[in-house]
Amino acid sequence: MILANIVLVLEMLYINVFATLSCTGKKRSDFANWFYLTLFTAVIFTLSWSLFPQEIITHLNANCRHLTLIGFIYVLPAYFLSKQPFRQLFVVFNIFWIYSLILNAISIRLAYIFYNMYYSYWTVGIQTFLYIISLPIIIKFMRQKLIFTIRNIKHGALNEILALTAAVVVLLYAEKHVFESGTTVFLESLIFLLIGLCFILTFRLTYSFVDASASVEILGIKSKTDPLTRLKNREAMLEDAALRMEKGMPFCLIFLDLDNFKTINDTYGHNIGDDYLVAFSNSARMFLDEEDRLYRISGDEFVILKSGGMCQDTCFNFENMEFLNNPSGISFLGLSTGFSKYPDDSNNINELLGIADSNMYQAKKEKHKKQLE
Repeated sequence: MILANIVLVLEMLYINVFATLSCTGKKRSDFANWFYLTLFTAVIFTLSWSLFPQEIITHLNANCRHLTLIGFIYVLPAYFLSKQPFRQLFVVFNIFWIYSLILNAISIRLAYIFYNMYYSYWTVGIQTFLYIISLPIIIKFMRQKLIFTIRNIKHGALNEILALTAAVVVLLYAEKHVFESGTTVFLESLIFLLIGLCFILTFRLTYSFVDASASVEILGIKSKTDPLTRLKNREAMLEDAALRMEKGMPFCLIFLDLDNFKTINDTYGHNIGDDYLVAFSNSARMFLDEEDRLYRISGDEFVILKSGGMCQDTCFNFENMEFLNNPSGISFLGLSTGFSKYPDDSNNINELLGIADSNMYQAKKEKHKKQLE
C-alpha cells in the first residue's frame, strides 16, 4: 500500500508540472526537466521524512490526501522550468492541480466500490487510465482556450482568476475532508464532478468575454489603419494628438504632401502609384525617432507627430530624403512640408492641422515659383 500511494502522489505531481510546462512553454529540454523535477522531489521527500517520519508513514499506510498538499510546492520547479510569468503560470498550475485532484477523488471512489481488496493498487491503475484518456483533451482545451484567456486578460481580472483557482483547490480539499467524516460515495463523486463542471463553465465564459474583447480590439485597430501602407490613419492621428495634449506633451505636427504624385498615377497607373506610396512610407519610418508617429491621412498627404520642438530639422530631412527600397522603380520626386507646434501655435488639433496645411501649401507655392524661374 505504501508503494502504491507513493506512485499515486508522484504521478499527480509529475503530470501536473509537465502538463503545465506543455502549455506555458519550456526553458529546457525534457531530459533536463525530468532531472530537476526528480532532484526537487528527492529534496522535498528527504526533508519531510527527516522532520515528520511517523506522520508520513501513517498517511502512506492510510491515504495520500495530506501528502497531496505538497502539490502547491511544485509550482516552484514549474516556474523555474517555464517561460511564463509567475501569475499566469500559477493559474495554469492550479487548473491542472484541480484536474488532478478530481481524477484522484474519482479513482479512489471507483477503486473502493469495485475493488475493495488491494484498492490502493487499483486506484493507481484507474487514475493512470483516466489520465491517459483525458489528459490530451485537457491540454488541447488549455492551449486553445484558457492560455489565450490568461495571456490576454487584464491584470486585475487575472488576479481574480488566480484567486478563483486557489479557492477551488481549497474547496476540493475541504470537501474531501468533510466527505471522509461520513457521506455516500455517490454524493461525494457527484459534488466533485459538479465543482469541476462549474469551474470549466466559468473559464469558458471568461474565454468568451476575452475573445469578444480581442475581436473588438482587432476590429478597432483595422479601422484606424491604412490598408495600403499599414500606417495609422487620420482618426488614429486625432486620437494620438488628443492623448498627447491631455498629458501636456509638447509636439510638432508636420504636414507632408508628395510632389507630382498625380503625375505618377496618370503616367504609370495606380498600381505603380501604390508601390510609390509604400516605398515612401517604408523609407519615411527610418527618419523618425522612437516616440514619433507617421500617419497617412489621405491619398498623398501624410502627417507626423514629433515629440519636442525639432520641427525645422525634421522637415529638412524629409525634403531631402531618398527611397531606401523602391519597388515602384521611380525615384523619389520630393515633397512639401509645413508644421505647427503644440502648445505654441494652438491648443486645438484642428487649428494645428490648419496651420500646418497652410504652411505646407505656402512652401509648395514657393517651390513651384522657383522651378518656373
